[in-house]
Amino acid sequence: MDISKKWSSLLLIIALAAGLAACGKSSPPMPPGGVQQFAWTWTRAEIVNQCLAVQGGLEGNMDNFYEVVLELQPSTTEDFCIGCPFLPVERETFSRRAADFKPTSTAADGTVQTATIALTYCPERKAPSYQWRLVGVNINQITPHALTPIQHLTSPLGLE
Repeated sequence: MDISKKWSSLLLIIALAAGLAACGKSSPPMPPGGVQQFAWTWTRAEIVNQCLAVQGGLEGNMDNFYEVVLELQPSTTEDFCIGCPFLPVERETFSRRAADFKPTSTAADGTVQTATIALTYCPERKAPSYQWRLVGVNINQITPHALTPIQHLTSPLGLE
């Protein structure tokens, strides 16, 4: 075997070893420092004066709650297609202040453990019913968002 083949083989082995060293952990990275996440415990909404009044409760590490996003899909009928994809056509982002973020309990170390939000949004597209959900955005960008289930809201007045 001549020198160039030996060097080529050696470089190939080094490249393979480096490639295999990168294999391993398959889950997304998480920030250091304990529990970073929070979750929705309850939500409710009603239509008041053609606007949505939404409330919700959260638990977990509330110090990491950054903002909440309301996702909305108007429907021209009061019937929703069960199993159809949720395709929000309106999204509105609310800061902690705009969402009326209020801590409701704190831990011994002073970190907020539970909180509530209350927000009002007047949809651009008025409809007799809506599908909606809330997305809680974590201050740590690599931590997953907290999503509520997709919910249905029908106007008692049948807004058009």
